[in-house]
This record gives sequence, structure tokens and C-alpha cells, in this order.
Amino acid sequence: MRRLRRAALWVLGLLLLLPIVAVAAVMLALNIGPGRVAAEQLIGRATGGTVVLEGLHGRFPDALRLHHLEVRDAAGAWLLADDVALDWSPTRLLGRTAQIDRLEAARVQVPRLPAPSTDAPAPAAQSQPFSLPVRVIARRIHVERAELGPGVLGTAADLSVDGSADAESLRTASADLALRRLDAPGDYKASLRLDPAHIAAKLDAAEPTGGLIATVATLPGLGPLSITGSLDGPRSAAVTRLALTAGPLQAQARGTLDLEGSAADLDVSASAPSMTPRPDVSWQSVALQARVHGPFTAPDASGQLRIEGLAAAGAAVRRLVADIQGNAGRIGLHASVDGLRLPGPDPALLAAAPVVLDADARLDDPARPVTFALSHPLLAVKGDARTGGDISATADVAATDLRPFAAIGGIDLHGSTALRLRAAVAGGVTRAELDGKVSITGGLAPVPALLGDTTLGVSAQLAGSDITLSRLEVDGKALRLSARGSSKAGALDATYRLGLSDLAALAPTLTGALEADGRVQGPMDALSLNTTIKGEVGAPNVPRGPVTLTAALTGLPGAPAGQVTAEGTLEGAPLALAVKAQREA
Repeated sequence: MRRLRRAALWVLGLLLLLPIVAVAAVMLALNIGPGRVAAEQLIGRATGGTVVLEGLHGRFPDALRLHHLEVRDAAGAWLLADDVALDWSPTRLLGRTAQIDRLEAARVQVPRLPAPSTDAPAPAAQSQPFSLPVRVIARRIHVERAELGPGVLGTAADLSVDGSADAESLRTASADLALRRLDAPGDYKASLRLDPAHIAAKLDAAEPTGGLIATVATLPGLGPLSITGSLDGPRSAAVTRLALTAGPLQAQARGTLDLEGSAADLDVSASAPSMTPRPDVSWQSVALQARVHGPFTAPDASGQLRIEGLAAAGAAVRRLVADIQGNAGRIGLHASVDGLRLPGPDPALLAAAPVVLDADARLDDPARPVTFALSHPLLAVKGDARTGGDISATADVAATDLRPFAAIGGIDLHGSTALRLRAAVAGGVTRAELDGKVSITGGLAPVPALLGDTTLGVSAQLAGSDITLSRLEVDGKALRLSARGSSKAGALDATYRLGLSDLAALAPTLTGALEADGRVQGPMDALSLNTTIKGEVGAPNVPRGPVTLTAALTGLPGAPAGQVTAEGTLEGAPLALAVKAQREA
């Protein structure tokens, strides 16, 4: 019995010793050359080549050194780091603390942003409050030179980075970050001190004309830029100050923020004389005054924005005045645009009278409903929208005279229109519908005779670059058209049906009617068309007779090939015609 007990103790001791020996063996292997090379290869294989390590050295596990690191995607390396040092305290993880004493790199390169993942998105999980699994302490973070490519921030920039952080939770944390441009002047500093009762945050940024912030904002002509901001005090009444200077532009905000109750008491102002912050944007003057008091969902708010001589993206406005008033959960906007000129063949189309916009929103309703109305002697738009969560909108558009709008495209058309638009965005998919009527009373022949009073109907869906047309209906005086189809991955697949009830609408010398149906398929530069046209056609001195035409073509539009056949009766005699087309080799 004693012998059995002794054997059991030996077995238990070996079982306890094996993990210790295994850990010791791994630590020994990773502290000698062959083991480090094996670890580099293993990490590369385990990540499918997306993480590449070279020159692993130092002391494992608490004082690691790395000569070179690359993080890759299908397009190549998007993150590179040289001479990386990591000193940390792995034993503190037992106390639920991740402590990094030193994380440094001599050089970090980010030539571009990582390519989007092609993996299908996972089903959305039920939303849960986020919390840190451990306390995170980073005593020193330093990058001697971080080189960012133009695709990251909109311009190439070389920066030095210094920082530290101590985050016990999302309500108790501190952090400091300092960025300094190495390839041009520019300093950017931010700090945060946070506990359950108080907050202290500071922001300081200064750069010359054409600096990093101005370039990211695509306003390189703003002038020398300076931003100072602070948030200091109890969470329920943190004193807030923000001052921005950009050349002659001055803006500031002062007041208090209630972070616990989601409320504010702020005064905001801004002013600027004549400026051209970029070649296609300029103004003669800008003035803004606004005040917000109360909870974000039901503030007492008032403000006015006035801009004189605004020009942007080829459009111009003589004067823009916008007034905002809010109370008890409702906020209203009244804006007037005088002298609006739009790019195109008739820039002064809307310039003769003001364009007026009125909108009302309910901030205390989770759906964030908005009603709006835009008016001008040539155009009226009224509608409503839901902007909280999934977005949807409905708008009624009316134009009593189409002539000015048709003239933009160089077309002479007389008439009016009344349309209803509906759109919704959910889960990355946009659905849109259009229904209404167009009345063409005169103008370019044969459009009035074909359309007259026409009913329109369109239903479409957009998911990424894929478009699905589930309904297209045009029902006019002598023309009927219906179609459906899709464009996915650069390929078109659509069917259609076309009817002409009176060929005299096309030419007074013709009589009869035609119907056509067909299908178009393939990539946009090599489409195939299969169609059949049937009906009766007549002309002066030519009695009406049946006609059938079929076409099967490929390689459209650039290199058509295929066959066209026609059958029917011409002046009482049978007609048969076949034509083949073949692309030259």
C-alpha cells in the first residue's frame, strides 16, 4: 500500500512538473538563435504570411527586440517597423494588469491603409456595454520617425510620436500624446485625465499654412492654424473652452458640458473676412453666432449663419442666411439662398429668386423625424425623413414648367411634372422608388406625341457597387416601356419590353404599331443582345402588313457580330431577309 502511495505521488509530481519543464524549454528556445528563427517562421505560417518577423532578439518574454516587422494584406505590406523594443511585465497579468514599460521603434512606415476584408460580415451580435478586460499601463511609447503615405491622411507626413497611458476602466484613465512633424513645422499635443467624478482634457495644435490639419480638411489655403481647447471640472459641469485661428478666421466656443446628463450650455461664434481656403472655395465674409442650453435631446437653441459671396465647386451664392431655433425637443431651420448660380449651360436658372429651405426636427424622438420644404418659383420639394437608426425619406417634387430644366440639356420641351421619391438605407443597402407623372405639352418632336401625359415608376436597390432594377415602367401616350435587371461585378443582365401603339407619333407618314422584347447580358464592353420586334407597318401607297424582326448580336458596342432576320409582308408579297455580321480577326 505504501509502495502504491509513493508511486502515485511520483506520478502527480511529474504531472505538475511537466508544464513547468515545457515553459522552461520554450523560454530557453526563444532565448537562443535557432529557437528565435523557428519562432519567426512559425508566426509567419500561423498568420498565413500576414505577419513577418525578422531579427528577433533580446530576452524572452519581458525584454523583446525585433529588427524588422511587416504586416501584410493581399496588396502587400501596409505597416512596417524597424528596430522595435518592447519591455513589459508579463507577471503582472496575474493581477489583471497589462503593463508596458517601454514600446519604441526607430522607424514606422504606413504607406497606405489596409485593404478592406473580403470576408462576409458576421451576424450582428447583441450590443453589450464595452469594458476593459484588464488595466492597461503604457509608461512610454515612442516612435522616432513615423512615415505616413499620402493615402493615410491625404498627404505624406513624417512624424515623431511620444505618448503614455494608464487606463483602469473607461471611467478612470489618463493619457498623453505628442506629435511633431519632422518634414515640416507642426506640433500637436493632447492630454486626458479622467475619474468617475472629474475630467480634465487639453488640446494644443499649431501649424503653418498648408499644414497637416488643413490638408486633411482639403483647405490648404486657410493660413497658419492654431487650435487650443480644454475641458476641466466635474463631469456634470465641465468648463469648456475652444479657440481656433486659421489665418484671419476666428472661432471660439465657451460654456459648460454635462457629460453625465448629456446636456450643454455653450456659446459659439465665428467670423472671417474675404478668404480663399482652396482654389475652388472662397467667400467674401462669414459670421456665425449660436447658443445652446439644455439637454442634447431638447435644447433651447438659437443661432444665425450669414455668408456673403460664397463660391464652391463651380457654384456661387450671393448671400446665404440660415436661422436656427430650438425648444422642448424641436429644432427648426429657416434658410434663404439669394443669387444661386449652378454649374452648367444655364448657371442663372435659379438666380432670379431666392431658394428657401424650411426644416423641423424632433431630437427627443428616437426616430429623429425631420420634415422639410424647399421652394422656388420653378421648383417645390416637400417631404419627411427618419434619421435615427435606419434612415428613410419621402419627398414630393413638383415643377410647373419644364422648359428651363430641359434647356440645361439643350432640349426644347414644354410641360410639367409631379414626382414622389422614397428612399431607405438599412444594413448597407439603399432602396429607392420613384413614382409620378410627366406631362409633355410641346417641344422637340416626336417626344410630345410619344409621351404626352406619362406615368413613371422605378424601383431600384444599391448594395455596394451592385445595382438591381426591379421595376421600370413608362406608360405614355404612344409609348410603353418596362424593364428589370441588374448590374453586378461589372456585368449587366436586363430584360425589357417596348410598345409603340401608333407609329405616326414617330413620323406622320407611318401607320401601324410595334412591340419589342429582349434581353441584354454580359460585361459592359462586350454585351450580347437578343430581341424580337413584331407588329404591323404601313406607309403611303404601302398597305399595312405584318413584320417580325429578330436579332442575336454579341460584342456590343465596339465589335458587334451576329445575325438579324426579318419576315413579313410588303405590298401583299412575302418578305424574308437575313443579315450576318462577323467581327474581323
